[in-house]
Amino acid sequence: MNYLNSLNDDDLCEKPEGCKYNRLSLVLGAFRHLYAHLGNINATTIVETNEWPRVVGTYALENGFENYGLYE
Repeated sequence: MNYLNSLNDDDLCEKPEGCKYNRLSLVLGAFRHLYAHLGNINATTIVETNEWPRVVGTYALENGFENYGLYE
């Protein structure tokens, strides 16, 4: 988070030395990669439990995760 918070608009447009992608593309690619793994985990959970994992939005940060069950 410190790295992301330290970037400004100009930094995001720059390409790190030896890289063909700019920093914004690299950051977004990392998020995309994370969500691909999350999808695999959720699919495995559905197959193994026959239940859908609960997906909570940012409202859960305000209301506390303990107010929601693990599954839909």
